[in-house]
Amino acid sequence: MIGYLWDPALPSRPGTGAYARTAEGELVSDRFMSVCTVPSGGRQLLATCGEPGTDYVAHVRLWDPATGEHLRTVARHKGRLQAICALPLANRTLLAGTGWDNYVWLWDIASDDHPKPLVGHRGWVNAVCGVPVDGRILPASGSHDGTVRLWDPVTGRTKRVLTGHRDWVRGLCLLPLGRRTLLASGSKDRTVRLWDLAELRCVAEIAVRSPVVALAAAESRLFVASEDGLHGYAVGADGAIESTVRGD
Repeated sequence: MIGYLWDPALPSRPGTGAYARTAEGELVSDRFMSVCTVPSGGRQLLATCGEPGTDYVAHVRLWDPATGEHLRTVARHKGRLQAICALPLANRTLLAGTGWDNYVWLWDIASDDHPKPLVGHRGWVNAVCGVPVDGRILPASGSHDGTVRLWDPVTGRTKRVLTGHRDWVRGLCLLPLGRRTLLASGSKDRTVRLWDLAELRCVAEIAVRSPVVALAAAESRLFVASEDGLHGYAVGADGAIESTVRGD
């Protein structure tokens, strides 16, 4: 179990043992809010982030999922962190994180030399996702300001602002459809918008019954977690909705 030691006397109750220690010797007592996979040296690691402790500092940490071992504390951040994703660049891998501020934070998984935060949103940033655009992986972020922004992680500048949502953007995910990949954004305005990443335009809007909380994709299905349940949508190559499945 990541972050805790198992108590061998109580194998049916994970996490009842002592807190684990980090590679730096600190106790791990974080309340995790987000986790993502991180490609590194031909294997997959895990990165976590979450709520701050009593010192108001949240941690971005790297783990070995095979052993549960803590490998490195990548960053210490003032305030809560809400979401995290990996950005594999040509010569290094960054983590992009968002929290209860207006910025997208970038951290190098192997170095203490971190880029400056991405500035441009006018509200808390709730979601972040790495998206393929013109052969590169760019961070996309969704905010309380109702926009989705695509960023250049090298220059720190906004490449495109995607508008159309009428309330907070709460979820982002990629939706692979054969040779085409769309970006899905879900909002408190009870809609999911599908964006073509080649033309950077909205190709479909899905109305749902209640505010969207999170999104995920599997094969050609888009799963929408909303305040009244979980909805699944089969999406065609043109972005059209072919069928729906709802589960509470």
